[in-house]
Amino acid sequence: MTDDLFAIGSTHHAPGAWPSGTRVMKINSGQGDGHQDGALATVLGSHQLGQHGLGYCVEWDDRPGMPVWTIEMRLRPVAEGGSYYTIADFYDRD
Repeated sequence: MTDDLFAIGSTHHAPGAWPSGTRVMKINSGQGDGHQDGALATVLGSHQLGQHGLGYCVEWDDRPGMPVWTIEMRLRPVAEGGSYYTIADFYDRD
């Protein structure tokens, strides 16, 4: 890393995305990823990536103030205590 490292984040939200402030956990880690399965972060924003689903701007707990982009398939929303949410938990049910 250098002293002039600059990260670009976003608070835009794509339709159907998890809302800002959603706590997420890293899953499906790939070789060379900066965070491994189980790392925790907070959603800052999201963008639709066409046929590739959603991209999320997150702030990892171990790197506060440094927004990072990742794809939806590498995140899972979590509740306090570690239980999993589903997207339906964020919408009113009649």
